[in-house]
Amino acid sequence: MRPYNAELNGRYEIPTLEEIVDLADELTRELGRPIGVYPETKHPSYHASLGLDLEPPLIALLRERGLHGPEPRLPVFLQSFEADSLRKLQELEVPLVFLMGTGEQWQRYTTPEGLAEVASFAQAIGPEKSLVIPVTEEGGLGEPTSLVADAHEAGLLVHPYTFRSENHFLPPKLRSGDDPTAPLPARVPGPGDVPGPGLTCPDSVSSRLRPRCGNRRVLSRRYRGPGAAACGALASCYAQARRWRESPRPRSRPRRG
Repeated sequence: MRPYNAELNGRYEIPTLEEIVDLADELTRELGRPIGVYPETKHPSYHASLGLDLEPPLIALLRERGLHGPEPRLPVFLQSFEADSLRKLQELEVPLVFLMGTGEQWQRYTTPEGLAEVASFAQAIGPEKSLVIPVTEEGGLGEPTSLVADAHEAGLLVHPYTFRSENHFLPPKLRSGDDPTAPLPARVPGPGDVPGPGLTCPDSVSSRLRPRCGNRRVLSRRYRGPGAAACGALASCYAQARRWRESPRPRSRPRRG
């Protein structure tokens, strides 16, 4: 589906998180602006069942590198599909993002009551994008749900995922031609108050997408390619997360429709 994903196979080892932090430090110095990190604990309960708890080494590394507390050296978000993992990471005092899929186990968290529960252990939700704007039976985009407004009412930021530009991943009515791998200009429709979309194509989106966090752009116009951009230019969004953390009940935003 993405032949360029394999272009460098066998040439480099998989980087460690410590090396990713080194890259963020290097880019911060080179570009003169903060470049953040946004790691995820993958299947933490499974790893815990093998005696490989993910949270202790993550906490230790972030503390060692000064990426913790109210004033970390660089912006940092931590994300997970598992609430218990995020609860273990609360001691770091950095913004936590609760990822939400479309499965039944996440449905209760899409309600105002469920979002209020999420706000007790996280500062943001990361919903699958169809939870924000569903795809209709006809293959087009439906009306936005109330999830963004409900999350903001609960004091949560919203970072939906994953926006891709290839034909195969677009709603049928937004596709062009029959080639499933055709890289198209990324289309990321959504409510204007979604500050941090998850992207696989930030380099192609940067000139077209202008999400805002307050009055500052979240995505920068300047990139060194997908690898560098994937670190995330999240300084302004991080600032909003901190403000919202200090004021857990922000002023409600008007609902659509």
